[in-house]
Amino acid sequence: MKIPVLMYHYIGVPQDPKDRPYYVSTKQFAKHIEFINRRGFQTIGLSDLVEHLYHSKPIDQRSVIITFDDGHISFAEKAFPILSYHRCKATMFLITSRIGERNYMDWPEIYDMQNRGISFQSHSLTHSILTKIKLDDAKKEISTSKKILEDKLAQKVDFFAYRGGHFNTAIKGIVKASGYAAAVCSKYGYNTSLTDRYELRRVPVRSNDNIFRFGAKIYGRNLQNRFYMFIAHYLLR
Repeated sequence: MKIPVLMYHYIGVPQDPKDRPYYVSTKQFAKHIEFINRRGFQTIGLSDLVEHLYHSKPIDQRSVIITFDDGHISFAEKAFPILSYHRCKATMFLITSRIGERNYMDWPEIYDMQNRGISFQSHSLTHSILTKIKLDDAKKEISTSKKILEDKLAQKVDFFAYRGGHFNTAIKGIVKASGYAAAVCSKYGYNTSLTDRYELRRVPVRSNDNIFRFGAKIYGRNLQNRFYMFIAHYLLR
């Protein structure tokens, strides 16, 4: 069973063209969420996935996990209303030092969404590339962000997201020692019980992911051709 962990960043139209790959239009994101609902998928949390993979907790075969990185304001303004309308769960990995800065969410918005089912987890203190800084600084990035979020949110923060694919054995060790239950990265793929829980793979969603590509990512690439046939027969008639 393949449970995709989708990775989004920003919703809307980028101000800087170089950021375009990280943006998904509001219309396209709505289509993605509608597709998930129409095909009978349910959104679950990362804790559900970890319990399933490593503790044999049963979950629905048609499950999907929606994650966002960074804490950009577009999540509150554009993504959350769509998620809320369709009663979908999602996880946002926050860069804690950017909370309240221009173009990023502030605490009142975060509190409101937390109370309405969004899970907030850590994406480090300053978004540093952890493998390119001193280990003491990396520990601060990882552990201090966790403490800030736990103090502010009054709940345990169990998951960490590395910036890009930048992690190694030492960094994973710090994440584990800091008390996180698991961590996600940007490696493309799906997870099994053999996957290292401190390098859980995700499926990035990009600006050019129309409903065909999105569906293939949801179902797994090995079913891509069959999925295209399904789309042509049922959704485009």
